[in-house]
Amino acid sequence: MKKVLIVGLSALVLTACGDQPKETAGEVESTKVEETKNNEPIQDKVEIKEEETKVEGPLIEVGQQTEDDGVGTVTLDKIVNINKEYETGGLKIKLLDAKVLTVTNVVPDFKESVELMSDIQVGDEFTYLQVRYDLENTTKETVIFNGIETAVPDNGKQVTISGMDIFSTANPTSSEIYSNATVEQNVFGIPIDKNINSIRLIPSDVLYDNEDHSIFYPKEITIEF
Repeated sequence: MKKVLIVGLSALVLTACGDQPKETAGEVESTKVEETKNNEPIQDKVEIKEEETKVEGPLIEVGQQTEDDGVGTVTLDKIVNINKEYETGGLKIKLLDAKVLTVTNVVPDFKESVELMSDIQVGDEFTYLQVRYDLENTTKETVIFNGIETAVPDNGKQVTISGMDIFSTANPTSSEIYSNATVEQNVFGIPIDKNINSIRLIPSDVLYDNEDHSIFYPKEITIEF
């Protein structure tokens, strides 16, 4: 059927063009097949690429996405695997990683929760910074530590983390860490600019529950993307 249509089309072309070089039905068909071959692989590659960005579980590579029923479509924009320890007076803060994540197709309940926790308005998309860290008290005394309290992004707008944390109580507040104990997988999430390049984090003071009430002041930590 295809050849009959192509022959008919060739006849019309010849009638319209008069003395122009003749093109056989076979040549027209060959050209169409070649165009199809050239187009098909490109389409396949695009489809495969879109499928590869969708993952289940943690996002570990820039561009990966996951569908979270309670949040929306979450895309990893930036990531820094830190795995570095910062020690103050026997308390170790081990930063694990920092991720810049953007949520689209925002679930209404998540939108409402974020606006309630952080007092910001969530639009069609929402970008936040997620930081994970472990704590270890290497001393023989109990330590009182309130987590990472303050953040200063490279736009200079200082943020009190407890007042903007979309995960609410995940970042420790008034936490007692007993001697030779660890508190793992602490996390906070704060709204930030999608184009962030660096951020400074200021941990709380480290207070020891002893007769002297010894206190230490951690240095600020800088994360660069």
